[in-house]
Amino acid sequence: MKFLYEFSKMLKWLSNNFLKLLVMTFLIIIIFILIALMIPFLHFLDFFYETISNFYDFFEELEKIFDDLKWDSIIPDKKDEV
Repeated sequence: MKFLYEFSKMLKWLSNNFLKLLVMTFLIIIIFILIALMIPFLHFLDFFYETISNFYDFFEELEKIFDDLKWDSIIPDKKDEV
């Protein structure tokens, strides 16, 4: 008899909370689907960010090379030519 009483309590709890469990399950599934769809899109945006970052690094390195270059040895002063 105690088993039926416990079973009825479980069924009552399930009937009270079934909608909550169902909604939470669907929300979790939807969140996983959204994450699965967003990952390729974020990788695509990361490709553009990486490309822009590489261009920035290239120009930064080019500027560093120009700053280190000794211009006097390449282009002499006009005073020396006269």
